[in-house]
This record gives sequence, structure tokens and C-alpha cells, in this order.
Amino acid sequence: MKQQIAVCGTGTIGSGQATLTIGNGYPTVVIGHSEAGLARCHRMIEQNWDDLIQEGLASEENKQGAMALLQITNDPAALRGSAFVFEAVSEDLEVKRTTYAAIETNCGPDAVVASCTSSLSTERLAPLFDHPERFLVAHPFQPVHMLPLVEVVRHDGTSKETLERTFALLQDLH
Repeated sequence: MKQQIAVCGTGTIGSGQATLTIGNGYPTVVIGHSEAGLARCHRMIEQNWDDLIQEGLASEENKQGAMALLQITNDPAALRGSAFVFEAVSEDLEVKRTTYAAIETNCGPDAVVASCTSSLSTERLAPLFDHPERFLVAHPFQPVHMLPLVEVVRHDGTSKETLERTFALLQDLH
């Protein structure tokens, strides 16, 4: 079985990232902060799959198998066991700071954290971590589950292992 992936954020990027990871066989937990956000995220993931089916790129059986790998919750404790975290929360430094604290509290010391930010630099975000060596940016192009293009940006302290694990995961996600 593949290692659990976490996605923090229930918006367009978060739901697309979750569609991609479950579609590639990764158990995935999506962490949000409101019931409305959780419901919207679930609808968007369902719609992504319906679109794939309509285009002949997936079947209803594929959708059902993928959806069985998905957990959507407001409980940050569900991050436990995640080997890799895609952070896709709003482009607000304080929201990111709170999210990173929850990730570090609940994930093991080896979990890689990849921000999907497009506007905040790695040098500005890395100091928000106790373990910045396992942090980088992996900004996907949209729609995330359809376009096989991700901009990866490291900072001075990103470890070689973090880069290698990120590239391996992104290649496995196609």
C-alpha cells in the first residue's frame, strides 16, 4: 500500500491535488477548517471525477476506488501517518503559520511539506518551520489533476532527501 498523502486546504488547488493523489492510488486526507469548505471540496472532487468519466479518461469504477481512498476532515490529528503534505491554504502568512504548526505537531519528523503557493517565497515561508529542511514549494498548474506540470522551488536549507522524495512522488503522480 502507498503511503498516506495529506492536503491542507479545501479550495480549487486542494481538491485538484486530492483528485490527483487518490487517482494514483494514494490514501489521502484533506484537512479543512469549516464544514462548508469540506462539503465544497467533496463536491469539487466528485465533479472532477465526473468530468474525467465524461471525457472517457476514467470509469465509474475508477471513481469509486479512488473515492474510497479519500478522507476529508477538519481534524488536524488526521495528518498523523502522512508521509507528504501538500499545503494549499490561502496566501496569508498567518494562515500558513497556523497550518504549519498543525502539520509539525501532527506529522512525523520525516514528513515532507510542499506549499502550493504562487506568491510567497520559500525564503519567507521556511522560517515558519522547526524543520525547514523538509520544506519546499511545489506549485502545480491548473487543473492540478489534468496538467502534468509543477514548479518546484527550494530554499537554501531544503535537504537533498526532500528534493529527491518530492521528485519521486511527482513523477509517480505523472
